Amino acid sequence: MSTVNELILKASRLKDGDPIKIKLGEQAILLADQSNDINLKYRSRVSLIEDAAFAGQPEKALVNFGWCIAQCEKYPEQFPLTNMLWKYKYVIDCAIGFHSISRAKLEQLIDNMKQHYAQAGFSLRPVHYMQAQLYLSMGELDKSLEQLQISQGLENDRFADCAACEVHFMVALLTALSRYSEALNTALPLIQGNQSCAEVPHLTLPELLITASQLGKDDLGQMLLTSGYQLIRDNPNFLHQVGLQIQYCAIHNLIETGTDRIQNHYDWLSKNIDQRGHYQYYLGISMLLKSILNNGKISIFLTMPKSFELYDENDRYNPKTLFDCFYNKASQIAQAFDERNGNDFYQSQITHKLEMI
Repeated sequence: MSTVNELILKASRLKDGDPIKIKLGEQAILLADQSNDINLKYRSRVSLIEDAAFAGQPEKALVNFGWCIAQCEKYPEQFPLTNMLWKYKYVIDCAIGFHSISRAKLEQLIDNMKQHYAQAGFSLRPVHYMQAQLYLSMGELDKSLEQLQISQGLENDRFADCAACEVHFMVALLTALSRYSEALNTALPLIQGNQSCAEVPHLTLPELLITASQLGKDDLGQMLLTSGYQLIRDNPNFLHQVGLQIQYCAIHNLIETGTDRIQNHYDWLSKNIDQRGHYQYYLGISMLLKSILNNGKISIFLTMPKSFELYDENDRYNPKTLFDCFYNKASQIAQAFDERNGNDFYQSQITHKLEMI
C-alpha cells in the first residue's frame, strides 16, 4: 500500500490537468486523514490545492485551501501563513474562470487575501492586482484600471507578479478599454523580446490581434497570428488564446487558417475546462462561421471528432447549422457569467464582435 508521501510524489510526476493526478491527491488526503497526522493532512491538502487549481477544479482547490488557511491560523508556528500567500493568486485566478463560483465568494477571497497579506506584513500590491483581474473578468473596466493603478503605486516585494506578467495584464486591460495605440506601445517590450516569462508573450500576442486589426496594421496582425501560434499550439492551457486567433481569422476572412485552428484544437475543450476559454473559442467559431456564411457558402468541409454532437462521417456540414450550435454555446456561457457578475458584459461582447464580421 502506498504511503501519503508516495502518492504525493506520484502525482507530482504527472502533467497538470491529468485526472489521475487529482485522484492520487485525493487518495493521499484520505490516507492522511486516516492516520490522524496533522502534518500529513496539511501536506496532502497543500499539494492538491495547486493540482486542482491548474486542473480547472476550483471547488476542490477552495475547500482544501480554506482548510489549510484555518490550520495556519490555529497553529501559526507549525504552519506559517507565509507559505500560503502565493497560493491565493492561482486559487483566485482559477475560481474567476468558473461562473459557478459566486461573485460574493470571489470578493470574500480577495478580502481574505488582503487581511492575510497585511497580517503577514507584506505589500498589498498583489491584492489590488488580483482585484484588478477580477474586475476585468467581470467587465468592470474602470474599476479594474483603478485597482491596477493602486497596485502599481505599492511596494514590489517577492509576492508580486513578474514584470512581464504585469505588462501583459496592462495590455489586456487597455485592449478591453479600446485604447489600442496605448496597448500596442505598452506591449512593445514583450513583442521585441525584452521581457518574457513562462506564459508571456504567449498570452499577449493573441490579445494584440484585435489591436492590430483596429489600427489597420495588417503586417503586424499576420506576424502576431503566426508567431503567437507557434507559442501556444501545443498547450491546451491556451484554448482562450486560440479562440482569439480564430476571431482574428474571422474578421480578416482567413477561412482556411481559422478552420485549421478549429480542427486542431477542438479536443482541447475536454482538456481545459476554464469556461472563459470555452467562451472565447465558441465565439471565435461563431464569428468564423458568420464570415463563411457571408461568403455565400452552403456547405463546408470540417474534420471533427466523433464526440461532436453534430458529427458527420463525411465531414460535410451546413455552416448555418454549425453557427446556431456554437452561437448558442457561447451565449449560454455568456449568460451564466453575466448572471454571476450582475451585468451584460459577456453577451454584449458577442454582439459587438459578430458585428465586426
